[in-house]
Amino acid sequence: MSIEAILYPGRRRLKNGGNDDNVVPITPNPGAPNWWERKAKGILASVDNYELRKLYGGYLVPFGYTEEQILKMPMGELEGLFNEVMAI
Repeated sequence: MSIEAILYPGRRRLKNGGNDDNVVPITPNPGAPNWWERKAKGILASVDNYELRKLYGGYLVPFGYTEEQILKMPMGELEGLFNEVMAI
């Protein structure tokens, strides 16, 4: 048994020496946007500030933060604490 038969078990050798991969080559679409360049618009993008504070606060209250502290905290600091708690 050849190494090609082990590495590519679905590939058949043809009598004329060519390979039949049963694969249709797909070329990249030059007009399609790249997936890594798209900006993520998650569910949090459509949530208002108060709802986002409630969500973040739900994770921060067990760590000793009070509701009053969470409501008075600047949003950037709140997001930073949330990311720390979630280990992001």
